Amino acid sequence: MIGRNLDLPRLLRKLGYRVLPSYIKIAAAHDSKLFWQYIKQIEPYIGDIKSKRALDLGCGARFPFSLLLHNSGGRVTGIDPDVSKGGISLKKYWRILRDSGIKSLVVRLIDDLYANKIYYRELSKSSGIPLRFQGACFKRNGCQPDGFC
Repeated sequence: MIGRNLDLPRLLRKLGYRVLPSYIKIAAAHDSKLFWQYIKQIEPYIGDIKSKRALDLGCGARFPFSLLLHNSGGRVTGIDPDVSKGGISLKKYWRILRDSGIKSLVVRLIDDLYANKIYYRELSKSSGIPLRFQGACFKRNGCQPDGFC
């Protein structure tokens, strides 16, 4: 657990992590805007997204889009070689350490404990869509069952 006296922004700068909360919020608002532009472009061809199924190959690269589509009523299956469950889990962090090393593990921990909370809160706010991870289907390495499914 992080202590109350820990200066997290200072620690992040020491680790070379230069993302500030204001930039995270700007990125989330930008991603929300891109999502709605994309939906506006494809809906004339496919109809209402709420009734559609989507297969997202490489979903880790644009995971927020898949999550927004899922929470808009679409049924999304995402497949990526490097997707991992959201939240905090020892199994997830062990796999990151084993597969990608200590630097990737530290960056992922910082993302999970700090940046992602800000990002997803702002993404939900700017898109007008309450974000829930329940029911989302994201799989690692094709169809291995250690993703969300």
